[in-house]
Amino acid sequence: MNENLTYRRMKPVAVLVWLLLTAAVVLSSIGLLVARSWYLRRMAVAELERHGDFGINEMILQIFGISEDGESVAFTCNQDPDRETVADLAVFLERVRCTKLGLQGYANLKDINGLEKLKSLRTLDLMGTKVSDVGPLAALTNLQVLLLHGTGVSDVGPLAALTNLQELVLSRTGVSDVGPLAALTNLQTLALGDTGVSDVGPLAALTNLHLLSLSGTGVSDVGPLTALTNLESLGLSRTRVSDVGPLAALTNLKYLDLTDTGINDVRPLAALTNLLGLDLTGTAVSDVGPLTALTNLSWLDLTGTKVPEEQVEALRKKLRKCDISQ
Repeated sequence: MNENLTYRRMKPVAVLVWLLLTAAVVLSSIGLLVARSWYLRRMAVAELERHGDFGINEMILQIFGISEDGESVAFTCNQDPDRETVADLAVFLERVRCTKLGLQGYANLKDINGLEKLKSLRTLDLMGTKVSDVGPLAALTNLQVLLLHGTGVSDVGPLAALTNLQELVLSRTGVSDVGPLAALTNLQTLALGDTGVSDVGPLAALTNLHLLSLSGTGVSDVGPLTALTNLESLGLSRTRVSDVGPLAALTNLKYLDLTDTGINDVRPLAALTNLLGLDLTGTAVSDVGPLTALTNLSWLDLTGTKVPEEQVEALRKKLRKCDISQ
């Protein structure tokens, strides 16, 4: 009976000891995992610092260099004309949860396989590289800014998956079909200057756009742009546009560039009373009378036009705060 009593008394102690040992083992395992994770990330930081400028928010650095706020980890590469791939760097960029990546220093970069693993990326700069295949980027659905100026990109199909994009720069690329971009309804800035684009129909879906650059393209019909009533800046210089009638609907416009276009009638522009800047350089405009309605204009460029001097003087008297160049 004494043995049974002793057993009953010892049993809770044994259970407690077992629980403590189990907890110790679990905590030790967690500690090892955290230590390993910390070590791998610190090694990744050291490796990345060999290849460029690496920045981590100080507060985030205190918690093992891990980005938790989506804005903290940035890497910009050094100039390296010999590098053609980034697969090796992608391993380290993934470990530190890179959110902002600048690879514009890799002038001969062609292969971006590996970047699809960087799910934390918010900003990616590939300007001036030789990248032509953007397929790997389709997986980066958290991207908000994508800069592809001067690359070899011509097919933007894979970008249709990037529905969180707010800024997309495709100027001086081989892009001609913007159909896939219709899915990017969160875009606020879109640069298509000096591309092969001529049909802007698909852009009518991008009603959140604030800035649109089509300068140096083959665009002639701006009718589809009437849906973009949030536009504040529109670049149409060096295009085939001659009829600006549809632009009368864009009453939020603040800046309009019509340099070297075929327009000669500015009457539709009288409706754009929020305009701050208007460039008519090199156009066939000769009558600027309708522009007296643009009382908010800060500057107007009439260089290379045939507007009579008396009209210019009359305009200066009406728009006293406007700097008129001719």
